[in-house]
Amino acid sequence: MTLQNRVTPFGEIVANRARGQFMGNRGGRLHTEDKQLTGRRWVSRRWICCVTEFRGWWREVMGNGYTELFFL
Repeated sequence: MTLQNRVTPFGEIVANRARGQFMGNRGGRLHTEDKQLTGRRWVSRRWICCVTEFRGWWREVMGNGYTELFFL
């Protein structure tokens, strides 16, 4: 299943298998238990950006906690 968690250069959140170099979120959990986005698209208007690899750390995408979004 392709998750709707990719952000285009125009700010649209789409379902796409491509991976970007950066991951980010807009402060909060924006998805349901079945990994679908809710109608709410942000908690904050600011983006929090991170690299996709760091010291071998790993987390489940759209698991507990915030919604990971990947920049295309």
